[in-house]
Amino acid sequence: MHDMIGASGMLRGWAAVWHMQLVWLLMMLVVSVAATALIESLFASLRPHMVVPKFVTSRVALGSPIRVAKPR
Repeated sequence: MHDMIGASGMLRGWAAVWHMQLVWLLMMLVVSVAATALIESLFASLRPHMVVPKFVTSRVALGSPIRVAKPR
């Protein structure tokens, strides 16, 4: 009888520990994602804006027009 009571108490204790570990894991995940997004936005705002070369934005980058299939 005492073993069953002790086992249920231990099970309850382990469930509480794992529950708190999951709570901390989720909080750390949210904090790390937010920190990464903040740092990336700071890098993007502090980085000098580079001029995009014309050949990247041109539709005829290789000298041949882009052909679009006509719908039937």
